[in-house]
Amino acid sequence: PRTPQARPLVLNNALPHTLITRAVADGCATVEPLSSDGGDPHHSHARPGDLARLGKARVLVENGLGLEAPLEAGIAAAAPPDLVRVEASRGVTPLKGPDGAPNPHVWLDPQRAIQQVQAIRDGLGAADPGCQARYTTNADAFITQLERLDGDLATQLAPFAGRRFVVSHDLAPYLADRYRLRSEPLVPTPDRLPSPADLQRVGAVARAEGLKALLAEPGGHHGGDLQTVASDLGLRLLDFDPLETLPAGATAGPDHYLDTMRRNGKALVSALGG
Repeated sequence: PRTPQARPLVLNNALPHTLITRAVADGCATVEPLSSDGGDPHHSHARPGDLARLGKARVLVENGLGLEAPLEAGIAAAAPPDLVRVEASRGVTPLKGPDGAPNPHVWLDPQRAIQQVQAIRDGLGAADPGCQARYTTNADAFITQLERLDGDLATQLAPFAGRRFVVSHDLAPYLADRYRLRSEPLVPTPDRLPSPADLQRVGAVARAEGLKALLAEPGGHHGGDLQTVASDLGLRLLDFDPLETLPAGATAGPDHYLDTMRRNGKALVSALGG
């Protein structure tokens, strides 16, 4: 491993890529979030100090699929000419949301997360060829863990193929697609307020599917609205963490991704009646 002083700085716009990139870059690069407040990537507004750090960075890892659109002008103004921009979703076929825009939540499907690991590995290796072998070894090790996670989730969710589940916003289409489920979001994006018709629609889905719980982001948007629906139907409200913000006290390393996805899988099984 290189000394910390010799490691290039890699910045990430979204928390899942900070977690994943730390797995790939271990021993080779310093990996930090672009946003100092670690904020929800749907509402990313990098501060002037955050954008100033871009001037010291070798690589910026982005999700793509429109997630960075609010930051684009600031990044373009602050980025040094030799900054390498790595799009983690390169090669992933996007799923479209109700409004026709690509859904960005690729990382919530472990199989597609593997594609993101490969894109980050290739981007880091191209920007920093002196550590290419280590990036490859690290990526291979993390991909092995993602394959194990994917296999475990596939086994747990197989009995529920074809079923629908209710979640707060449209964050789970890739996960649902991977495990042959269907997600029914209360609203498309976190900034949309649910209408009475939205509440009735997800309530009807919960009844029709015989759901035991609804899924909400921990401490997040529309938990109160979903709690109202759940209470009306005598259901529980369980946490489903889309890995968009870091809970207080959590460590932003690759294990946080794996542990959170396993908890999400348990919540989903419980919601479906397992």
